[in-house]
Amino acid sequence: DEEDDGGVRAHLQAIFDVYATEETITEVSYLQFLSDVGLLNPDNGATRVQAIELFRLNVSSESRERSVEEPRLTIGDFEACMVCLALIVEADAEEGEALKVMLGRVLDF
Repeated sequence: DEEDDGGVRAHLQAIFDVYATEETITEVSYLQFLSDVGLLNPDNGATRVQAIELFRLNVSSESRERSVEEPRLTIGDFEACMVCLALIVEADAEEGEALKVMLGRVLDF
């Protein structure tokens, strides 16, 4: 339901704000976040290769145009990344549920 989605969005925004610089997240910060919450873990999350692939897939054309020096995720890109990651981690859940389950596991959500 939408109320839960608002909570999920608020959590994603809060995470984003911690790891973001100038409204975007670099690959290094993104990997640091995954590592900090235990999602960079082949047994219980994604492999480093999967995580980097997701990052690169979800960098929007808008952020590609803005940052020539290195790809960065906007908040929308970051949300898309987290949904993809949730589907890897919680493969048997639906998209919205997978994200809630994964965030719940890593954030006491």
